[in-house]
Amino acid sequence: MPKGLADAETWREKLVAQSIERRINGILLDTMPKLREAPIVELPNLINSLTDVHQPSAGATTWVDAGASSRLERYLSRAQAATEGKAVGIPTGLMSLDKAGFTHRPGELTAFLGPMNVGKSSFLMHTCSYAYVKAGARILFLSPESPTEEVEARLDPMLARQMGFTLSYTALRKGQQDPKELERYLMALEGKARKDFIIIDSGENGEFKLDDVIGLARTHRPDILAIDGFHLLNTGSKTTWESFVRAAKRLKGLAQGMGMAVVTVSQVQRNAVVASNDTANLGESAYGLALEETADKIIHLAEVRGDKFKRIYKLNKNRVGERIDRRYVRFDVDGGDIHETEPRVDSDTGSVEF
Repeated sequence: MPKGLADAETWREKLVAQSIERRINGILLDTMPKLREAPIVELPNLINSLTDVHQPSAGATTWVDAGASSRLERYLSRAQAATEGKAVGIPTGLMSLDKAGFTHRPGELTAFLGPMNVGKSSFLMHTCSYAYVKAGARILFLSPESPTEEVEARLDPMLARQMGFTLSYTALRKGQQDPKELERYLMALEGKARKDFIIIDSGENGEFKLDDVIGLARTHRPDILAIDGFHLLNTGSKTTWESFVRAAKRLKGLAQGMGMAVVTVSQVQRNAVVASNDTANLGESAYGLALEETADKIIHLAEVRGDKFKRIYKLNKNRVGERIDRRYVRFDVDGGDIHETEPRVDSDTGSVEF
């Protein structure tokens, strides 16, 4: 061993230990007054902060040559899945994306963007229900606005359709659903005994803090973390721009660090969708471009005006491949029927039929 190396290593370890000690002391000094005032609220934040201290600051490290054999296994497994007609990654439930291999992948951040009331939450629920039933994915669904009971009522018709049953959201809310069909579906769902579609609302706090989201993800270890309202997260930042930048970067880092897919929704500018039957473009998201710049995939949504059962989507940003232009979707939220359709164009009038 070269002279002095052991001493240098010892000093390095001591400096690291002292640095960690200072960080822990600083966290405790900042947190203890808040912990005394609201222990239930602040304890998870303290745990997350202390956990972050132990996390390495650098990202994942790999050696290109030493990892070659493991890459061979990974690539061959993808080839085998493609040969068997299976999706590589977690399917989105949108035909064009899944056929092209643009599925939900570990480490990726995907955003559904669109104007208010276009159905962003329904698209998010659909992709989660499809992944849960068709791919056996573990889902953590965070709902900043709607209580868990409302999310379940909207989600049940989608899950039921994926499982071969027929339910109506309206009938469920009005107490008019066929009880036999409802019982068959719920017993089939409960019979799965998987306990891996977790829905959590914001409760009495009325919001999700970014640290809460990170803590819940670490606790439940989902394949897909779904956040129904990126723009509603509280990061503690003073300005909207700082808040969005911090949230986008932390969620992207969380996806990479935990090897899961993060899928969220947010709004576009009010004046973005001005053309008839068309989506917004990149650069037209509300509250700044932080989410667009950070996300791996941006999917824009829009209504087909005059028909509440139709939607348009575009894959306007795709870090792993080409974009996908206008696609049409059957959008029957009441019956849980959301699926991409092949349009038929009338050669005389140019009108689109489904």
